[in-house]
Amino acid sequence: MKNRKKVVSIISIAIILSAFMIAMLPKGSATDPTHWYMTVNGVLDSDYYALYPFEKDDYLTIGFSKYGEFIDPNTGTGLNYSGRDPFANEGVNMQYWLNGWVIDVRYVHRSYGARHLWAFAMFADMVSYGGEWINGATDPYGAPHGGRKTNGAAETENITVLYNGPRRFVAMITTHLNDTEADATWPVLDITFTIIFNKVKKQVIVLKDIKLTIDSKILEGPVDVQFGDRGEWDLGPAPDWKSYAHFYHQELHTCYGADWHLSKNITREFYYHNSSFSGKTLQLPDGGAEPYGFPVVDRSEYVFVNDVWQKRGEDYTIDYDTGVITFAQTLSSDDVKVYYKLYKIDRETRKPIALPHSYDLAQVIASDFAVVGYAAFWPTLSDYAVYGWDYSLEPLYNVSQPDVPTGEPEIPFIIGEWDFMLDYGIDTPHWDRQFRGVTVYGLVDYHDADDADVGAGHLNKIDAEVAYQLAEIFNPWDLYKAVHKDTRRWVQFYTVTATDENNAALGIPLNITLEHSPVRKVAIWESYCRFSERVLWNGELKYPLRSVYTNYDYELYVNATTGVGHIWIPASKVPSAGTVIKILYSTDTSYTNYGNISFTHSDYKAFTAPATFSYLDPTWGDSVFTDYLGVTYRFNVDYFKFIVSNASVIRDGANYSLTGTSDWWAEDIKVFKENPAVIKVYWLGTGRWIATGSGNNINITITGFELTLTITPPEKTDVHIDWIHIDADYNVTALYDATHGYWNVTIELNINGHGLKHNQLYTEHIPGRYEWTIVGRDSRAVDSAGAAMVTAAFKNKQIEIGLSGLDMQDTLYGPSIPWIACNLTGTTDNRANYNDALGREALRDDWCHTWPVSSSNLIAVGGPAANLITEYFNEFTEAFMINPSLSDYFTAYGILPLTCWDKLGHFIEGNTINDPYGYAVITTYKDINGTVGFLIWGWTGQDTYYACKFFHEEIIYELQDFPLCATSIILEIDYSVDPKHPSFSVVEVLGTISETTVELVKGGMHPDP
Repeated sequence: MKNRKKVVSIISIAIILSAFMIAMLPKGSATDPTHWYMTVNGVLDSDYYALYPFEKDDYLTIGFSKYGEFIDPNTGTGLNYSGRDPFANEGVNMQYWLNGWVIDVRYVHRSYGARHLWAFAMFADMVSYGGEWINGATDPYGAPHGGRKTNGAAETENITVLYNGPRRFVAMITTHLNDTEADATWPVLDITFTIIFNKVKKQVIVLKDIKLTIDSKILEGPVDVQFGDRGEWDLGPAPDWKSYAHFYHQELHTCYGADWHLSKNITREFYYHNSSFSGKTLQLPDGGAEPYGFPVVDRSEYVFVNDVWQKRGEDYTIDYDTGVITFAQTLSSDDVKVYYKLYKIDRETRKPIALPHSYDLAQVIASDFAVVGYAAFWPTLSDYAVYGWDYSLEPLYNVSQPDVPTGEPEIPFIIGEWDFMLDYGIDTPHWDRQFRGVTVYGLVDYHDADDADVGAGHLNKIDAEVAYQLAEIFNPWDLYKAVHKDTRRWVQFYTVTATDENNAALGIPLNITLEHSPVRKVAIWESYCRFSERVLWNGELKYPLRSVYTNYDYELYVNATTGVGHIWIPASKVPSAGTVIKILYSTDTSYTNYGNISFTHSDYKAFTAPATFSYLDPTWGDSVFTDYLGVTYRFNVDYFKFIVSNASVIRDGANYSLTGTSDWWAEDIKVFKENPAVIKVYWLGTGRWIATGSGNNINITITGFELTLTITPPEKTDVHIDWIHIDADYNVTALYDATHGYWNVTIELNINGHGLKHNQLYTEHIPGRYEWTIVGRDSRAVDSAGAAMVTAAFKNKQIEIGLSGLDMQDTLYGPSIPWIACNLTGTTDNRANYNDALGREALRDDWCHTWPVSSSNLIAVGGPAANLITEYFNEFTEAFMINPSLSDYFTAYGILPLTCWDKLGHFIEGNTINDPYGYAVITTYKDINGTVGFLIWGWTGQDTYYACKFFHEEIIYELQDFPLCATSIILEIDYSVDPKHPSFSVVEVLGTISETTVELVKGGMHPDP
């Protein structure tokens, strides 16, 4: 049973002792409507993910408000897992439930001049909590108190649930931030959060979009914004709730960079204040030890003298390159304040850097080491703090605080702030009208996380499960990987024998040799997207010695030379006779040989001048080996000839060595399974090649060298030689033996890949594989026709297809044809029986003990209505079908581009076959069982067919060079000119948290208008 916390509620206060006691009670809102808040439960503990490498007996629950705070006071939930909730801790008074956001805005109004607008939605302010917006406030910390406050005028819309399916929840919340002057009110910004909760995960993604709404006619120049997440983390145990915390800033790699964002640089807000400034020129400080420097961001500065705003060009000028302000009048003991932004710069070149491929992470470890919480941020932050109590309701200026300065454990107050500019102008290529920040909140069991502040011998380390969960977001399985499929998945069963059990009693371990090789062994077993092995018996996933768990059950060992693997089970863990052990594992398909081949031969011949040494197919010049992938290479010296002579009388023992290198290389050699490839690497004879040299009156001339390479693929498998570089280093030595009247010679040939960056002899690969191609049992023939083109496209890419099958069993026409979905609730083959009570589908473990299903790689063709496998993956992909019965917003079926910056404006309502335009999705996802799905589906069967045709003829080749992180594309199919030969456009290129443009025309960045 889950250790769910009890929601504490104060029912009544029977006796009030004094007016003083009343004043001391925490202030709060008892009248907040319940629809302001929402709680959503995860489903991991009841789902079908036996292969997930971490704990599965609990689930995450999120609570949030329409204002964007992760708190639901009605259920007492914020971010709850395993009985811990750092945001809505039942042992902490609600006025201290601080979680939400702060925004600080500066801009110039054409009539009112410089404007300063701030707001926060933090649920509480340490005096009061809840309540509607307090508009027109003068101090974020002062009265009147409440959880939402602004010096302008804010209004927040109700929660909009875009989708609430069996495994995915998506909601949008929007706050309109307005400015006011006297009786005038005008919009400035919208703050829109998209909450994406994959209910089988232990984290929630929040897309935070800040966009301009101010009328461009009244706006003079860009808008300067500071926007930050922040919150108290009461994660530790009672009674003090303390934890260890560390901020990893710009240390973690992601495939998301500047191409996925409208803001192309990182900037940081600075504040200069001199209460008694005298002079005419002012040098603004740079970032000091922080890597922020000049130029000052164009039009980011706000200059005040004695609290009066100074107008650029009239009251002062500024050299942005140097940060020097020159006042029109000489100042004398005046109060000067300047707000300005600097770029993050390269420490060496001192030039602004592009938005980097990195994300930030604040990790919080409960002081009892029971759970680990985290907040991850993209793009990388401008300012950050793990103990930001001094800035709880205000923006940060030049703050970098990776640890609690007063020592740990402590109660962290984590702040992640982005400082950026917004503008309508087309002359500002470094920013646009909209900014997106992404925050991921999560809570997991403790495994191997560490913090340097724990004490001597401890280092900062990210928990293995935190790394796994975040990798799926920031370095996801994507379309590039999907079309470069480089592994094969296998299933093997072993039944423990009585002999195995008896041997175990004697202390002898059990070794199970795997049938296929070369076996992939991943160093970090729990890694996302690395296709580690999984071993199960008695219905339970077992842990290897190299896992984060101390109670291990087995280990995988792989021979480094042959690639043959075996599962080793220690004697104490060998199960009883009759137990069936299931092993899922992957084999590698690529290999690089860094070795070399040496030939050495010694010979002699009676002294003559000259003396000819000639070898035809010599036995000493033959070398054969079979490499890691099972490819056999034969290097054979077919012919070698050289002449030794002397120019004059030579002494006994005189010698000379002729050395040199012949160079040969090739790329993209395909060797088919039917025929070995015979390559004449060197075919050099008299008149075509000669090497000669002399020393000590001895002359050596090589007049012939022939080397043949024969490549034989593994049985029933093609092999592709990506690159081969064969240097032939030769060393021919001749020594004169006057005593016996002989020429003694030594021939040394070394075949190697020296000269390349890594000195590799060759790099090769055999085809990767998709184990399954699946069409819907109830689909039309058009999907099967499309699937044929998809499999042909992969075959053209040298990616094999293992087996084809159906989503559900066809009891009428093919009861023995493979099907891969589980019948969960009944014995009949009705589609409804393939869904559980929550509407979830699940995949079978394997097919007939011969082909893996869960953790395999599969292709599904046909839409969610036609293919149950597509419906399963529809809960996870970024381009997905909306069912209006699962939405409070959409009234029609359609395709939602979830991570588009204008997702609602780019929602595609379902079409018919008679419409001039059709739409289709090509997408991929890897679930937490390790199952890869590659899906192509159109809104109609015709759309599916032509999307498959487009994939076969064109887009598969373009996906080979697609940017990493692109997980979904949406196609528009134009039938208007020639319906039988439609044209195609890629209208969306989506990732897990954003969108991008490819080749200038595919996809695009779509700011919300």
